Amino acid sequence: MGSTDVGRSDVSVLPMTEQDWPAVHDIYASGIATGHATFEASPPSWEDFDSAKAPQHRLVAVDPAGRVLGWAAVVAVSDRCVYAGVGGTPSTSPPTPAGGASAGRSSTR
Repeated sequence: MGSTDVGRSDVSVLPMTEQDWPAVHDIYASGIATGHATFEASPPSWEDFDSAKAPQHRLVAVDPAGRVLGWAAVVAVSDRCVYAGVGGTPSTSPPTPAGGASAGRSSTR
């Protein structure tokens, strides 16, 4: 299998902090507006988000200026012992103007 040069990415992936929440909230709301991101009707409060997501598995994708482009977080699938260590990854990135690649799309290339 040959390698493919995907170019240089200026997107950094960093741990999510409470300071990222306003941007994450806006991205979350944008995803809800599409009707494809979640069954939720509105983004949660920071407190609800913080208590529901695994702290060590919350990430943001940021551009060189520090602008949050997208996020990912792990949530436990179940509290049943047979599902220990199993998580789901709700995540979203905002729609881009003119059909450009989102942070999620560009980070997977």
